[in-house]
Amino acid sequence: MNQHQRIMSEMAVQYGYFSEAVIVAPSGLAHRVFEAFCVGDEEAHIQYASLEHLKHMARVFLARRKDADGDEGEAYVRQGEFDLGTAFSGQLQDRYPLPRKQGEEPVYKLRRDLTADERAWNVAQLRKSGKARLEHADALEAEGQLSGAA
Repeated sequence: MNQHQRIMSEMAVQYGYFSEAVIVAPSGLAHRVFEAFCVGDEEAHIQYASLEHLKHMARVFLARRKDADGDEGEAYVRQGEFDLGTAFSGQLQDRYPLPRKQGEEPVYKLRRDLTADERAWNVAQLRKSGKARLEHADALEAEGQLSGAA
């Protein structure tokens, strides 16, 4: 296992300690991971650089974290009933970012605790991102058709 994999593995272990926390900040997760690896004699500039990089890794980890209990892409309908507990498993993350001002650290909130406004903001962000990706795909496809590379 390389160093990156060891750090990401430790990140997953430390994330487990936040399982019931409603909101998780990348800096909190990064500090726990740092404490797991530090030996106590790191110089201040090494501590700072390490924590900044671990915060970046924690932001990526939290942004990509999917519901580990879900079955990827499957929606369940049991005997004609729509089961909200499992209907979207594997398609939804267990945490979503909260709106923030530029320069603020992102924080991630448990899906079940999102307010209607927070949920609506995330839906709008996902749709905005999806629209941008579709426009990009359309442009790439059109360029290929025009150049005969399709």
